[in-house]
Amino acid sequence: NTSTPADYLRGSVGTKATAGATAITTDELVDVRTNLKAAYRANAYYAFNRATEGYIRKLKDGQGNYIWQPSYQMGVADSLLGQKVVIMEDMADIATGAIAVALADFRASYLIVDNGGLSVLKDVYSAASTGQILFHIRKRVGAGIKNWDSIKYLKQA
Repeated sequence: NTSTPADYLRGSVGTKATAGATAITTDELVDVRTNLKAAYRANAYYAFNRATEGYIRKLKDGQGNYIWQPSYQMGVADSLLGQKVVIMEDMADIATGAIAVALADFRASYLIVDNGGLSVLKDVYSAASTGQILFHIRKRVGAGIKNWDSIKYLKQA
């Protein structure tokens, strides 16, 4: 695989383009699911914002049944085409060129790096003027995508 992370972010790899710029169909959601490798499906979630949720909740299959299956048990996620659903407010709305839907095993795809501890700096100069001692505490943390195969997107036309 010669794809770079920039290719994935531009939407040229790992994405399914929709037929319409402002619409999503059930078939397109099925295509995104089939693009995700089987090894990642068990822990994968569909992710989108609340506006997209409202749109997708109204989608029906060929028999007129809603494809969204709400859960009535506390702690159990709703499902969409057999996959769990999570609402991520920072995802884009359905619009031309937007990536409004993702299907991913986020545990397999995202890595958070902790740079081992805290650094503490005692500010003795502020104590002279205020009578209080200030402590500046810093922790370095980083994150990024580690496995692009575990994420698939639905990009609007």
